[in-house]
Amino acid sequence: MLKIGELTSGLFAGDKLIAGKEFDLNKLYENLSFVPPATSTSGTRLCVCANFSSRMVTLFRGDERTDIESGKIDWYSAGENANANFKFVNSGSTIARIVRMYSYKVSGMNYYNLSVKNTTVRRGETIDSFIPNESDDLHYVLFVFDV
Repeated sequence: MLKIGELTSGLFAGDKLIAGKEFDLNKLYENLSFVPPATSTSGTRLCVCANFSSRMVTLFRGDERTDIESGKIDWYSAGENANANFKFVNSGSTIARIVRMYSYKVSGMNYYNLSVKNTTVRRGETIDSFIPNESDDLHYVLFVFDV
């Protein structure tokens, strides 16, 4: 719901203000529901990239290149089953701040690992890279911001 022209103007999820006079990224994130595309097949590894920066981010999946424009949030396929094969690169002309989280199971193991990173990456630097047969059941989310 969007309220305009009132003292309580802003963007609401139910009765919670998520953008407006008292914008809070945590509230936006808590209320963000992002459903994977219905066309994805079983076993397809999907990752989410939310590019909140003013620069381009590039996703490489083998020989396929996808440029992720500023302001875009979307799901991207990243391989099938244990064959996650992708890397994200900062294609902008300046340093970017990234926050990324992924959960994975090392091939052949029965437990999950969680990795969270909040850092900066230089122009042309690889943000993350995964190769086939390195991990099973990979779940990956990347946020990109201006510094």
